[in-house]
Amino acid sequence: LDPGHGPERVREAWASEGGQSVAQERLLQPLLLLLERMTLSETDVVANVGITLLARLLAKRGETLDVRAWGTIHGSIVNILRDSTPDFLTTSATRRWLRLDEEGNEDTDLDDDEEAEGNSAQTSGANGKVAEREEDGARSNGTDSGQGGEQDVDGALVFNYDDTDAAVALPFSSATTFVMCSVQLQTLKLTGEAVPKNLSKLNEAQVEELLEVMARSMKFAHEFNDDLALRVELQKRGFMQAGDGSGNSSVPTLLRQETLALSKYLSLLFRVDSEAQRAKGRLALSPESHAQVKRRLETGLHQLFMHYLLQDRMFTAENEQDADSTHGGPVVGGRDESDVEVDLRFFTPVVLLSLTEVLEWDVAVVKENLPWLYPLLTALLDCRSREVHTALRLIFEQKISTLLGLDLEAA
Repeated sequence: LDPGHGPERVREAWASEGGQSVAQERLLQPLLLLLERMTLSETDVVANVGITLLARLLAKRGETLDVRAWGTIHGSIVNILRDSTPDFLTTSATRRWLRLDEEGNEDTDLDDDEEAEGNSAQTSGANGKVAEREEDGARSNGTDSGQGGEQDVDGALVFNYDDTDAAVALPFSSATTFVMCSVQLQTLKLTGEAVPKNLSKLNEAQVEELLEVMARSMKFAHEFNDDLALRVELQKRGFMQAGDGSGNSSVPTLLRQETLALSKYLSLLFRVDSEAQRAKGRLALSPESHAQVKRRLETGLHQLFMHYLLQDRMFTAENEQDADSTHGGPVVGGRDESDVEVDLRFFTPVVLLSLTEVLEWDVAVVKENLPWLYPLLTALLDCRSREVHTALRLIFEQKISTLLGLDLEAA
């Protein structure tokens, strides 16, 4: 451009195909780096601005960006998902700090080496460090002042333990952990919306890495939700309670994160599998990678459906117990939702989404997966949900009946 050109000419030049190409090449990477750093900030306002701008960028420009640009975007998404997962909540270090194992509770599934490897993958932008507990009478910061507080150690905020005030004693910053969980939710959402539309711009390794980090987010949230002793102890110490800005006053839970991560993870697996099966699909996978995607899908659906059935049976048992306690009479007055009811309310949409995806399969694909799929579908018939029954009926009518040579409509 000639320096003498007016603002209208400059805008036209930047709006042209050549101008967009120059802007993408020179500005996208530094912009994504800035948004990534903002999103991983420990300040909620800065983090929310960062993730909101990233979501808007992908919504407006995602489908116009090329393969090279999406390689950079993929890297930012993976970094944010990895670094916003507060793995330290479920490590044995946190349990030792809270003295849960001293009371006879079992340790988490991960051993110390696996935990160290997982935490080391987080960059300095994540608040993933758990302060070490010293011997009784000592403080983690080497002083005996008896005062709790936050201290910057290797770029991570830690909470100095204070035995005199167990209600607020945590080995990490509760506020920053809440910001990380919020960022995680928003990143999972934008990933589920933007990535499936641009699968053709990702290579095999990038897809595998994205699936892995989403599975890690899902696994972490499930482990946290499954550890009632840990959640109760954290509640006693003020974690995710009304006083920390979360608006909660009950036992902390990450059900939203677990179910959102699971739904986006399964949806992406369905899409990747579908594209890989097409002769001219938008995604080229090696036979080994495609087989791995199929194994992930089978495992994910099995875990989802079995968990849902277990919770449904527990709900039935609760109702029978309530009926026995009232001798068959009506329950007087309202009551709060039980943990099982809340779990079912969060997981039912994920089950329905998965069944809808199965309904979209060609009959040939259903036949290929029938050995492991059919037992899961028939097991789900035992649940109480009418919505699930309706989805199952459609699958049996439109897919299974065809494979069995039955004409259910004529019957």
